[in-house]
Amino acid sequence: MDASICSQCGTWSSTSAINTTIQSLQNAAAPGTRLHALIYSNDPPEPAEIPLIQSFAPEIDASLASLDAEIWRLQERLRSLKKDRSELLDHQRVHKSILSPLRRMPPEILAEIFVFSLPTVTELFERQKFQIEDSPWVWTHICSRWRTVAISTPTLWSLILTNFINYDYPLEATAAHIQFLPHTDQLTHYYADAPWDVHSEILRMSSSLVTAHINMFPDEPEWSALTCGVIPLSHLRCLYVSHVEALAYFKTPLLDQITLDLLSDECDFLPVLEHFLADSSSTLRKLGLRRRPNAFLASKILRACPELTELAIIINHLSDRLADGISSALIQLLIATQGLVRVPRLARLHIAFEGTISLDHELYAQMLESRWNMQPRVLQAATVCFERELSDPDSSTQMRLETLRNGGLDLTFLHAADVQEYMAHWLCRPQ
Repeated sequence: MDASICSQCGTWSSTSAINTTIQSLQNAAAPGTRLHALIYSNDPPEPAEIPLIQSFAPEIDASLASLDAEIWRLQERLRSLKKDRSELLDHQRVHKSILSPLRRMPPEILAEIFVFSLPTVTELFERQKFQIEDSPWVWTHICSRWRTVAISTPTLWSLILTNFINYDYPLEATAAHIQFLPHTDQLTHYYADAPWDVHSEILRMSSSLVTAHINMFPDEPEWSALTCGVIPLSHLRCLYVSHVEALAYFKTPLLDQITLDLLSDECDFLPVLEHFLADSSSTLRKLGLRRRPNAFLASKILRACPELTELAIIINHLSDRLADGISSALIQLLIATQGLVRVPRLARLHIAFEGTISLDHELYAQMLESRWNMQPRVLQAATVCFERELSDPDSSTQMRLETLRNGGLDLTFLHAADVQEYMAHWLCRPQ
């Protein structure tokens, strides 16, 4: 079948010929014709009819070849147009990016965006696996300007949070994070649940820490068998440690606050604590005692910290009866008498209960009154925190507490979510 390309529009001029072929085939197979009967039946053609039917084949083949060629040409043209369109879109995107407001955004605003785009600490705690988009490294792989801004933003690099119990972030990755920090002195907050050997290796690379939460597993090795040297943490101000024995390996000249996890009634760690406090060039002002700080242990520890101005007692992981007994004994320990005043400079007292534990309100009021009536008066604030609702004191005790509050004592009772926020400070947990 003859066909030619139109010089005006570039299309093939075979359309009319193809239409003529289709029309002739439709006429030959019109209703009432012999071909129509053969098409819509299974009858064989007569010998004389075969040449007529065969005569249509060359014309059909030629028309199909012409259509296939046209389809191929149009597809090639479409591919070419799409390619040109894609290139133009790339140029459009590049030119628009040059005019983007982000290029003119001040570095300090860009840095704030980087900081607010990262997950909160609470969200990181809920993660079960490390993700690169959750870390500041993601901002160092966009462009050179963003990398420069990210590297020069200390807030982005001030925290490494790892949980070696259920957080898939190996020690090698943590070490690399510290080693390749643009500014190692930007790492100021540390929170990790890990074996002691992991803690010690990371802490040796983190000399600029300001706060540290060091939680170890119960089955730690025999401390007396360890040979690692002292770890200098010259900027550390706030420390939580689950095993007091670890203090033998720290040097913290600026330490102001420490929270100790007391897991047993044993006093073996007391020489370690006393040596740690004596070796520190600063005076410890804030002390937290957590889990099961019985009165005997507490009295020994308080005796070693005579300059305390703030004390937190956090009781948990106990049966209700045992916890009630410990809390009452600790409150009794803090009652000031004419002949004995433990922690005489105590200005702020915090007592928190993790779990269903009751409080002896009358004894608590007696203790507060004894310290409030000291001369000179030192006590300024007292806080009681409960995870669950606390039963109200009797009317007489309530009146005594109100008298203290009206007299100027900052007396507070916290419940539920407030407790979690309150304890985060004493556990050195970043907010």
